[in-house]
Amino acid sequence: MMRIGIFFGGTSREREISFAGGRTVFDNLDKGLFQPVPIFVDSLGHFILLDWQYLYKGTIRDFYPPWLPCPPRATPGKSISKVWAS
Repeated sequence: MMRIGIFFGGTSREREISFAGGRTVFDNLDKGLFQPVPIFVDSLGHFILLDWQYLYKGTIRDFYPPWLPCPPRATPGKSISKVWAS
């Protein structure tokens, strides 16, 4: 099985559209051939490894409000961190 990164979000104002597009890609990806890896790009360009449960929360602000700090990175030097469950 091949792991496939699905990047969505981003720095533009269209990040909600990209968020919906990432959800569509996940829904239609053949899970028998591919293991999807959701990677959210926040408004500052940070890459965040996201649990799929957050993809169905509604909008980006439902799981990633702008007033909360980003969680610390798990491994120094890596650019991907894991979103903490609230």
